[in-house]
Amino acid sequence: MKRICNFSIFSYLLICFVLIITFSCDTTKLLPILTTTTCTDITQNTATSGGEISSDGGSDVKLRGVCWSLSPNPTILKNKTVDAAGTGKFTSSLTGLIADTTYYVRAYAINNSGTAYGIQVTFKTIKSILPKLTTTIASDITETSATSGGNITFNGGSAVTARGVCWSINPIPTVLNDKSSDGEGSGAFISNITNLLTGKTYYLRAYATNKVGTEYGNQITLQTSKIPNFPVSLELNLTTTYPNFRNSYNHYLTFTKPITVTDRIGFGGILVYTGFDGEYYAFDMSCPYEAKSNIRIYPNDLGQAVCEGCGTVFDIGYGIGNPSSGKAKEELKRYKTTLSGDILYIYR
Repeated sequence: MKRICNFSIFSYLLICFVLIITFSCDTTKLLPILTTTTCTDITQNTATSGGEISSDGGSDVKLRGVCWSLSPNPTILKNKTVDAAGTGKFTSSLTGLIADTTYYVRAYAINNSGTAYGIQVTFKTIKSILPKLTTTIASDITETSATSGGNITFNGGSAVTARGVCWSINPIPTVLNDKSSDGEGSGAFISNITNLLTGKTYYLRAYATNKVGTEYGNQITLQTSKIPNFPVSLELNLTTTYPNFRNSYNHYLTFTKPITVTDRIGFGGILVYTGFDGEYYAFDMSCPYEAKSNIRIYPNDLGQAVCEGCGTVFDIGYGIGNPSSGKAKEELKRYKTTLSGDILYIYR
């Protein structure tokens, strides 16, 4: 009987010893402990927050960041950032926000035990303002049309729902005047301006509309050409007829009369020119100031063309034809050129 009792006591002590050893080797794993950083750098669409993880809870923090919502107690099931792993401080960038809106934010940290959240903070985004934009200088000007556009560099905090250019023969045009409609959104856009009057000065401004209202870019001016659109069709063989014109620089040919029955030489004739860059260019020889078919511009050896009437000097060295001095304010009328094999084609 005494032996049985001693055995029972021994067994009990052995079991207690094993349990003590087992539990002393086990480290309890908990959720991380963290705080949420107050939001700063608040704009209409963005903000900065973050957090600080003071304890990983006994296992490595695999992911961390902040989550946000329009409702209290946001979770990682909705909007969130992912800001690497580990403990300590971290910074998070909140994007895609709505202007003039209250948001709820909590930092989060994930370890093997699950997801823990920091205390909730709130902030309100800044109200929307008018967009910011610039107006593109007009180009491809004819007697009845031109090309312009704009660049919307900031949407004001809300979506741009309409954009384009507006124009008038009076300064400070608005969308109540003639205008183009060129889609939505920020960034650069191109506008086609049509139904203009020949030989008129126009004022242009790009515009952009968001929920706050309509804002305008800087005002520019353009003058439609006084030179009418006459047919243009000229074919030059650079191998047999004009071999010295191929691969040349600062060379020119002038055509004031058709060579063949199919030639069409515009209003005042055609000046064909190889620029300082080796490209082929073509201009109408009528001066935009004089606007007469028999008063022409003629090239010199300086990359220029000079009007025989008003004396305006035009720079043609790189194919622009812009006036550098004299009475004319408008560029020379340009025509298109295409080299295909041996043939240089000039056309409108």
